Amino acid sequence: MQLTPVEPVTVPAATGGYVNALQVEVAARLPFIRRQIPQTREGFAPEGIEDQCRLVWESLTVVLTTAGMDETHLVKVTTFLGDRKFAAANTAVRNEVLGEQIEAIAAA
Repeated sequence: MQLTPVEPVTVPAATGGYVNALQVEVAARLPFIRRQIPQTREGFAPEGIEDQCRLVWESLTVVLTTAGMDETHLVKVTTFLGDRKFAAANTAVRNEVLGEQIEAIAAA
């Protein structure tokens, strides 16, 4: 799958490591992954926000792997946080998980 950033010069540049749009070339499969919550299958939820974020990203990664995909196949991720004060921690964990993917999109 090829992701091509779409960045028109006449609109404001996207911020925060994002691009205005992505063009997806020849997508043979299109999975829609439902919400992932910071809880294990056994019902355990970590206390700290960083550990909760890591658990959610781990679950997402497992779902992708089970579908025969990985993080490079992500086109869009929407994150819902209980409080805006957790945004920085969530971004840090997301960047740990998607670091190379984010850099590849930004460099394209």
